[in-house]
Amino acid sequence: MENLAAKIEALRLCAKSIMDIADELAGSLPAEEPPKEAAPTFEEVRHKLILVAQAGFSAEVKTLITKHGASRLSDVDPSHYAALLSEAEAIGEVKADG
Repeated sequence: MENLAAKIEALRLCAKSIMDIADELAGSLPAEEPPKEAAPTFEEVRHKLILVAQAGFSAEVKTLITKHGASRLSDVDPSHYAALLSEAEAIGEVKADG
């Protein structure tokens, strides 16, 4: 029995050592970054611009597209989609409130 008790104690010490190592490794991990929002798709931007234009803001939609360096939506660089979508949403909010 004495031999078994010694083996059990040795296993407990090993387990503690493993837990200490795991805690140290976990502490060295970089903090997790929050997930990034997915960039809006062409279809999402087009849908929003259609809704804004149908609400009577066609000229404003055309101005937004021009502001982003294009003469039509399909020519807008996809890196501008998030800003374009945000600006289109702002047009509807400002005009609806005003």
